[in-house]
Amino acid sequence: MQILITNDDGINAIGLEIAEAIAFEICKERKDIIIVAPSKEQSGSGHGLESYRNSINLERVGHNRYQLDGTPADCVLAGVTHIMKRNKPDLIIAGVNRGHNISKSILYSGTVGAAVEGALHGIRSIALSQSYSEETYRSKTLFKYSKKYGSEICELLLDFPYWKRKASNILFNVNFPSSDLTETTHFKFCEIEENNQNPFHCKITEELPPNSIKFRAIYKSDITAKSNQYGDKTYLSQGYTTITPLNPNITDLDSLLLAKEIFNDRKLQ
Repeated sequence: MQILITNDDGINAIGLEIAEAIAFEICKERKDIIIVAPSKEQSGSGHGLESYRNSINLERVGHNRYQLDGTPADCVLAGVTHIMKRNKPDLIIAGVNRGHNISKSILYSGTVGAAVEGALHGIRSIALSQSYSEETYRSKTLFKYSKKYGSEICELLLDFPYWKRKASNILFNVNFPSSDLTETTHFKFCEIEENNQNPFHCKITEELPPNSIKFRAIYKSDITAKSNQYGDKTYLSQGYTTITPLNPNITDLDSLLLAKEIFNDRKLQ
């Protein structure tokens, strides 16, 4: 099995080492693992392609190891269409991200964006993210659960019926619980959790008179879910590993069906 690994935390991130270990447990051969990762952190890059706007540099930095001056989606594009063009990957692993990717924040995630790019090439793709708390952020055990269960979760998903045939329609977003939560072997397949707020807000860092400012986007971790809903955020906080199938076709089919019934065949005045 050929496995392509990328991330959005950068080529030197600890989570990339975890992903490489997970890949090795799956395929058992170092030669079958290719790493293409951003040369610097690309968190929040979503599914963007820097290479669509500019020519970017791809550099070999070790055996089957490359760094790229672009986004995680760029890394997948380079890996699939250039580095591995003669022997396409059977699996793409994006991560292991330092921090969860849940709810609406997945739309901003470079980790999930890389998996989306893989799916668009018809390759089975999994985004892996490791949740943390204030206490475990700098802990040596931060990646405890992704280390312990990462390969087993990936192998479980590889056994999912028809996924190989439907790889362009399905990718999986996996989040491991914080290492300070109670030891658990349980996981939940679940939907992303809905909420009524945007997960980011603007923080002004500098005022530049007379008419401009500098600001940063700050993630709001205290967003609450809509009532009576159990999804990835809630299950993750309870110590479950959460698994959500995603579809690159983001059409809202219920709204489309209703709109067709109401508006189709009308003529504009």
